[in-house]
Amino acid sequence: MDIFNYPEAMHSSFDEREYSKELVSSEHLAGVRVLLAEDNRINQNVARELLESVGVIVEIANNGREAVHILRDRGYEFDAVLMDVQMPVKDGLQATAEIRANPALNDLPVIAVTAHAMQGDREKCMQTGMNDYVAKPVTPEVLFSPLTRWAGLIRWKAFIMRREVLFSYRTVWLKFQNLFQAFMLNPVWPGWPGT
Repeated sequence: MDIFNYPEAMHSSFDEREYSKELVSSEHLAGVRVLLAEDNRINQNVARELLESVGVIVEIANNGREAVHILRDRGYEFDAVLMDVQMPVKDGLQATAEIRANPALNDLPVIAVTAHAMQGDREKCMQTGMNDYVAKPVTPEVLFSPLTRWAGLIRWKAFIMRREVLFSYRTVWLKFQNLFQAFMLNPVWPGWPGT
């Protein structure tokens, strides 16, 4: 069972593939950091190549337990998770439930990647806390679409966080300037020895 039916995805003409790749590539996905939770090595390699070809930074977890541990330690480093639903050790549904139990990871988009295409399966993924759903076999365009959809939210959140950090730095800088100016006006600090 392949995550990407890659040879079938190549049946479109070269120009169409390049055009659709441009629509969802670097301007929307470049620099997006994704944790790929996938147990199949071939699927890992194909997914990594496809995602990296449009500028996505990929880290791989071999099962749900690894994904939970990585996110518990470094969840702030990732913009989204591509979560295979059926994996050994801990499946994608169990892993997502644990991820959602961590308040620090509530805003992290988790996108289900599954061979189960039944309507009930999609609803089960959403009830567990996943944000989006992609059915296997996946073509590049089908995979990039939910990442592109969530990339705008990811980028907006990062922009807001950077603004808050810059505001904090500016506040600290202004306080430092005020202290420095006060010291320059009165170079003797009250309470220092010899004052």
